[in-house]
Amino acid sequence: MIMIKIIFRFALILMLSISVFDFASLNGQNSDYKKYINQDVTSSDRYTSGNIYQKDFLLFIDLLKECHPSFADGQIYPFDIDRIKNEGYNWASTCKSTNELRTYLQSIATLLKDGHTSLVPILDKKHIYPFIFFKENSSFILNGIDEPYSSFIGKKIIEINGKPVLDVVNSFRNAICSDNEIYYYDKVNSFMQMYSMWEGNPYSIKDSSLTFTFSDKTQIRLNPVSSDKIKIVKPPIKPNSIRVNTKEPFVYKLIKDKSICYLQFNSCIDQCSLRSQYNMNRNVTNLSEEAFENKVSKIPRFDLFLSDMFQAMKTNKISTLVIDVRDNPGGNSRLCDILLSWLKPIKDTKYQNSFTRI
Repeated sequence: MIMIKIIFRFALILMLSISVFDFASLNGQNSDYKKYINQDVTSSDRYTSGNIYQKDFLLFIDLLKECHPSFADGQIYPFDIDRIKNEGYNWASTCKSTNELRTYLQSIATLLKDGHTSLVPILDKKHIYPFIFFKENSSFILNGIDEPYSSFIGKKIIEINGKPVLDVVNSFRNAICSDNEIYYYDKVNSFMQMYSMWEGNPYSIKDSSLTFTFSDKTQIRLNPVSSDKIKIVKPPIKPNSIRVNTKEPFVYKLIKDKSICYLQFNSCIDQCSLRSQYNMNRNVTNLSEEAFENKVSKIPRFDLFLSDMFQAMKTNKISTLVIDVRDNPGGNSRLCDILLSWLKPIKDTKYQNSFTRI
């Protein structure tokens, strides 16, 4: 029997039995993993006559169709799931490994265009490429590298392994579930750092190295190394930069001479959102209530933070608010609602509709 973990991070209410498919509900990998079963599937001729990969594939397709909001009644399906089911069942007849199955299932999950639904990636901390880049307009800029190559930081990457960098970066689209282009280019860097994600990639080479060619014709060659042997160097923050390196989820600064308030919104978490998450997972977490309180008490409340910030803006007659979310990985969107309530009357705010699929 194969155990493959699937993350569903939307608000999904599940009543499930035992099967080979093992995935997280509600809060992804922080939640108890549930096992999915459907007797109609497991008693079918295709299931009973199939190999272990075909059986798991049928359960995966049924899981999507029965649980994912995109396939709820009244929704326009993102793809022809019955055609995918037939094609995938035939493909799985020649599948030879769990990893091969996982890669194939992930390519189907990407068709959902849902950044909250994904198969858990393979993490091999002993084989990592030590680099960081970011996309700026149509260019890819090296923004971090193992210390011996620090002189290359800030250079524009034009090729990886002799191929156009955009083609190489886009070759990982079947491996990453994303809502949009911005999300994809934000996540692809971390996937490309993992050597295991390059297995089967058309731009990998036999010796497992990556050669970066820059716009000034210089090159560096990287081999995968263990994470404990890497010392990533990033460009220093300019002394006059308003942005600060901090682990705080949010900070603000007043620039009075320009009548600007700068809000560095680093993460959508605060004391209230963490309490809500803890209460939701109280039955499956190993953290005691006392230990949690000691930890969460060090985290600020976003509502109180904003109250202080907007009062400071009013006192100092600040007319412009700049919100920097460049490195914000997300979290609880309620914090965004709280911020919007200060910027626009709640009655004039456009709300999204939602539905519950049981």
